[in-house]
Formats: sequence, structure tokens, C-alpha cells
Amino acid sequence: MAAFQDIATLQFQATSVTGQAVRNTLHYRRNPTAGDVDATWLAAWLSDANTTTLLNAYKALLTAAQRLDGLLGRATRDPLNLGDDRDESFRAVDAAGTRTNPATAAPEECCGLLKINGDLAGRRWRGRIFLPPFVDRALITGEVYDPTTAYATAVAAFRDELKKTCYTSGAGHYGGAWNDVDLVVFSRRGRSLDETYFARVPTIENQFKIHWLRSRNPSGA
Repeated sequence: MAAFQDIATLQFQATSVTGQAVRNTLHYRRNPTAGDVDATWLAAWLSDANTTTLLNAYKALLTAAQRLDGLLGRATRDPLNLGDDRDESFRAVDAAGTRTNPATAAPEECCGLLKINGDLAGRRWRGRIFLPPFVDRALITGEVYDPTTAYATAVAAFRDELKKTCYTSGAGHYGGAWNDVDLVVFSRRGRSLDETYFARVPTIENQFKIHWLRSRNPSGA
């Protein structure tokens, strides 16, 4: 089977207070009738005004002591053609977050989470985003983070911008280089079996329950 050329990854690259890397990766499908996921299109996609709006919404999740390094757009690796080269483009940002630094820090493993639901049945078509750490002990209320805080507001705003990249967003769908591009759940397993390998995303859910991402432990313990 020929390599696919329709799935792209959009990765937000940030740095935490302790220098830990924070990575959030989303998958998008470009309708093949609009063209391939190649270097020219990736560069235009990253520089699009709507990408800037999405970028600023993500930056609001970060405190002033955290930094958004940039955005990486890349053609997704094809498990059936692992030796193929992949086009990519990077948009450097190097800017501090816009959320106020907390008075008392929380562990960097603590974060909010967004659930991404594909329009096909099965666990394969359910995704999630471990959001940047909120690093603010005052946000913690039992097992959830306070839904009235600036972090919660920023999560909701970022979620709402992501919804505009879903195929269900209608007239609110992003334009420009985002035309014919939809948020999807990508299944590497599905592609490796030469089966259906993506499901379009109609809904994104915010979960206020605190999640713990061990890979963000500064000590590595």
C-alpha cells in the first residue's frame, strides 16, 4: 500500500518552571482533495492567523514562569512505510505564558485533561490531552481543580478553540490554511493492520478531576 499523505500532527512544545518538556500533540486530517500534507502546506498551516488564535489560547494555560517554545507541524509516520521521509515545519514562539505565577506551587505532574471522542465506536477512537501543569496549590479542591479559576477559564477557552477545528463546527470552522482540515483520532494500530485509521472528532470534553502525569516529574522518580 502506498504511504498515506493526509494525516498531520500539530504539537505544542512548552517548557515548565523546572525545565521539563511539556508536549501536547493533536492529529488532523487534510482532505486529499485539497492536497497532500507537505512542507509547503505545513508552513502555511502553522503561520495561519487561526493557528495564532489557537496558539494564544494554549499560551493562556501557561504561567509567566513557563514558556511556549513553539509549534511543530509534521506529516504523521506511516506504520506501513516506516522508512519514508516526513515533511515538517516549525514555528518558533519563545514566549512566556500569560497566567499569573502562583503563590504556592503544586507538583508539576498535576494537570487538567481534555477527552477527545471520535465518531466511531470503540476504545481505539477515544483520545485525551494531558494539559500543561497548573502548578498552583490553591487550585486543588479535593480531587478536582477549582472550576472558577483562571486555569479553568483557560482550559475552557482552549477547548472551545479546538472545537472550531472539528468537522461539526459548521460556519465556525477555521478558514485559511485550515480549510478541509479536521481534528481526528488517529489509530496507528488500525493503519498497521490496513484498516480504518482515523475517526473525525465531533466532541471534546473538559474533565475537572486532577490527573497525574508521571513523565513530568522533575526528579525522574
